[in-house]
Amino acid sequence: MQSLQHRLPRKGIAALIASVEEAFRGMKTDTVDNIFLSLQACMLEILRQKGGHLYKTPHLGKAKLRRAKRFPVSLSCSRDLYAIVLLRAASHTAFRFFFHLTLSI
Repeated sequence: MQSLQHRLPRKGIAALIASVEEAFRGMKTDTVDNIFLSLQACMLEILRQKGGHLYKTPHLGKAKLRRAKRFPVSLSCSRDLYAIVLLRAASHTAFRFFFHLTLSI
């Protein structure tokens, strides 16, 4: 999408937004699905790495999954990983502040 956006040179914020929207409309749905599935896989790896960025990009075999009609809409996080991440997050002041805010609303 970024390469499509840059092929449509525009000036100003409104023009940039229009350019991004136009590029998005020009993308195939399979491409968008691939991007979001990869994003989810990377997010899971980041959680496993305790927020680090030193992880291998997961290869999911998206084309093979699509051909087999087994392409997932979303990836799930194990209960264990979820619990660990919550414990880690709870030790951070910003998380406690945000969590308290959401409970009081």
